[in-house]
Parts: sequence; C-alpha cells; structure tokens
Amino acid sequence: MSSDHAQLQIQEALDAFTRDAQAVAVQLSDRSGASLAISGDLFRVDPRRFAASLAGLLASAQGLMRPLGRDQVDRLHVILGDVQLLTASVQPGFFLAVVFDVRTTLGVVRWRLDSLVARLTLLMVVDSGHQTKAPISDEEIENLFS
Repeated sequence: MSSDHAQLQIQEALDAFTRDAQAVAVQLSDRSGASLAISGDLFRVDPRRFAASLAGLLASAQGLMRPLGRDQVDRLHVILGDVQLLTASVQPGFFLAVVFDVRTTLGVVRWRLDSLVARLTLLMVVDSGHQTKAPISDEEIENLFS
C-alpha cells in the first residue's frame, strides 16, 4: 500500500465520520502538533495552530493525570459553550480531535469515534513502513507564541 493511498483512505474515513456523526469537524494530528488530515468546517481556524494547541492541551491533561496514576489520556471531553470537543488517542503519538455542536450528541460522537479509531489504527499499522507524521517546524513553534 502506498502512503498516498493510505492518506486517501484516512481522508475518506474522516469525511465519512464527519458526515455520519454530524460533527462540525474532525482532525487527525500527531503528538508534535502536526495536522495530518482534517475534515469538516474549521474554516476560521489554522489547522496547524489548532493541532499544536490540542497537543499542548493533551500534554497538560496528561500532566494533571500523572499524579493520579494515569500515564495516558485516551479521551478528553471539553464543553466550550455551544460547541464541544472530544479527543481520542489513535495510536501512541497520534490523536483525533472532534468538534461538534447541537446537531449531534456526545453519545453518537463517541459511538462513531470508536469505529473511526479502529479503522485509522488499522490503516496506520498497514502503512507503518511509510512516514505518516510530519515534524513540527520552528516556524510553527514560534507561531504558537505569537
């Protein structure tokens, strides 16, 4: 399987999830904050900055949970007024962020997210011989603090 073929299948999986779960958007990122794929309506958000901010949020959540004996944060749910955010670990080093609103429910998003995580994990394992994550650049790091 070529890396381009895997990327296309990942994009198709995200698009189907966004449609079926009626989510606003979903983004696949790596732990460094690099956005790998995005689907939906995050048109007002820079995907790289969003992914990097989420990576920081997850690192902070993991830091909070470590004293409680939890080394890994698999899911994080944040309510931001009329918009909600649900994150999920896909594989070590990769996570999904789902943004959703009143068009759907947390239950529907969670249920569909389990299937998406399983599908993406399979796609990424099959394509593990290819480079699927991009390193975060110095410019992206600087943009986080500007």
